[in-house]
Parts: sequence; C-alpha cells; structure tokens
Amino acid sequence: MADRRINISYFGSSDIQKNPDGDECGAGVYIFELFARGKEDKGVIPLYIGQALNIQEKCYSLMNMLLRDPSFFGLERADMENDALELRVRILDFFADAETVAGMKNDAGKMDRLTANIRATEETQVNELKPRTQYDPEGIHGKTCTKATFDAFIPDVEKRKELVRPEIRKILK
Repeated sequence: MADRRINISYFGSSDIQKNPDGDECGAGVYIFELFARGKEDKGVIPLYIGQALNIQEKCYSLMNMLLRDPSFFGLERADMENDALELRVRILDFFADAETVAGMKNDAGKMDRLTANIRATEETQVNELKPRTQYDPEGIHGKTCTKATFDAFIPDVEKRKELVRPEIRKILK
C-alpha cells in the first residue's frame, strides 16, 4: 500500500502577489486552514490565525509543531495521513518585507506602530474567520476575542478536537 499523506500548500502565488518583491519573510498575518482536496466548495476550516514580523519563520515553526503533534491544530494522526485533505498556509495581510522590518529595529516608534497594526489586523481576522483552535463561542473564550484569546490556542486539546473534528467529517462527505 502506498504511503498516504495530507497535502500541504505553503504560500501560494496569491501570497507572493501581496508582496511585490516576492519576499515571504516579511511581517504580516497568516492563516492555517484545512479543506477537502478538490472540494474546496464544501468549505474551508480556518484552524489558526497568527501574526509575525517574519511570517515564514513563524509558519515553519508552527508546521513543525503540527507534524510532531497534530492535536496542536485539533487534528489526529489519521488526518495527517489522509491524502483527501489539504492543509494550506497563506498570507492574509502583508505589511512589510524583511528588509523594511530590519530597518525599523532601530526606530521603536515605527516598530511599535507596525506591531500594533499587525495585531489589530490579526484580531479582526480572528473575529471574522473564527479559527477553530482559537475561537470557542461557547467556552471561556467568549464570542469576541481579546488579546488573551486571539494570541493563543484554546488551552484544552480535547476542546480543539471537539471544534475541528465535526467540520472535517462534513467537508469529507
């Protein structure tokens, strides 16, 4: 039997267009999302939204965590071996390329404004897209995100799975 694996797409061409220099290492807001390969019209499950001054570095780190422990994103090992699923990492909003960010490191005011803009965009995106590992409408996280909720995963791994598993079953039908 052939070895089956989840398909992973990491920063597509539309992400490159958001940054004319093609530099994926800049600052911005990104999303990890899951869908049934070839059936994106059945729905896309937003798993996690984050922000970073170096998107690529942060996403690689999260991807490594996911591959080591799928429950991190509310998934199970069987999901990681299911070639009918696709995990996509994409940029939602791009703010500055790596060179610009490096140039701001000596200007605290500019860096603070950049960071505040990125965090505000992240919070807006979390509230709009309701990523399942961060947004628990019935639990301790409430219906509107605050710094404590959009900054972190829902602490209970089983709760993350409880929010993600039914949606996976729905998109695979």
